[in-house]
This record gives sequence, C-alpha cells and structure tokens, in this order.
Amino acid sequence: CGWCRLAARGQSMNAHPHRPGAGGPRVYLNGGRELLVEDLKEAYEAERRSGECTSLAAFLVGSRLGFPRGPGPEVNQELEERRKYLRMRQEERAYRGMVNDVAKKDGNEKVAKLLPSLSIGANVLVAMFTGFMIAYVGTSAIFEETHKRIASGLVTMILMLLIEMVLFIVKETK
Repeated sequence: CGWCRLAARGQSMNAHPHRPGAGGPRVYLNGGRELLVEDLKEAYEAERRSGECTSLAAFLVGSRLGFPRGPGPEVNQELEERRKYLRMRQEERAYRGMVNDVAKKDGNEKVAKLLPSLSIGANVLVAMFTGFMIAYVGTSAIFEETHKRIASGLVTMILMLLIEMVLFIVKETK
C-alpha cells in the first residue's frame, strides 16, 4: 500500500529525502520516523487517485503531530540595555524603600515625639503651682498665720494634681 511506502520513505527526526532542511508541521510515527504533513497529503491524494485507498486513520494510530520552533524574536541591543537600566532603577527604588525607616532621624523628629509628654508634665506642674498660689493668696483674708495659708495651698496643690491625673487617664483611655 501507499502508506507503507510513505512510512518506509520517512526519515528519523530531522532529515527529509525530498526537502532538505524543510520546515513545517510534521507527523511523528510510532516507529520513530517523521513525515512532513505535506508529504502525507500528497500520498493521500495519490492513494485516492489510484483507487486502493486504505484507512488513513489506521495508518496514523499512535502517531503525534509536531510543529517546528521558530527562530525566536530578534534581540535589539538598545532595548536590552534599556531593560537592564530600568531593572537596576527598580531594584534601587525597592532597596531605598526597605532602608528608608533605618535612616537616621534628625533632632527635630525626636523633639516632636517628646513634645506631648513634655507638655503634659508642664501642664501638671503649672496647674499645681497655680492652685497653690490661688489658695495661699485667697486664704490670707481667712488665716493670718502663714503656716495655715501654706497648708491650704498644699491641699489645693494636691487636689490639682489629682484632677490633672484623672484628666490624663481619661484622655489616654479614649
């Protein structure tokens, strides 16, 4: 049959008797031989014309179809250099992003972090001093002795300390 002659004519893997170096889709037969699809079409037409057409499906059982790989894209040196440059810049940006927090902070940032704590402490001290002075001067009409006026100032100062402490706790729990 024509299929047998075609299979016998097929070569192993990359050589082909009629078209040296010919590319295109190939049929890889069970026996390790390969045929160009064009040759398979020609043989099929010849079989049909001769009238002794046997089953193409039976001939191709267990075979597989393969396509040659193209030469691949042409590499442009200018674009390749640009790609390398852009990759390098991207890596530098990523590195700077990773070490950004590690960089030394200047003194203004440290003071800015301490400012809320300092203002709370200063507020407590000013409130205590103000409470003491108001009580000391305010009780001068009631008490003539200095030690009684100092005692009333100290009691007021302790009350102001307690009030400031409660305000601080309420503010921090929010």
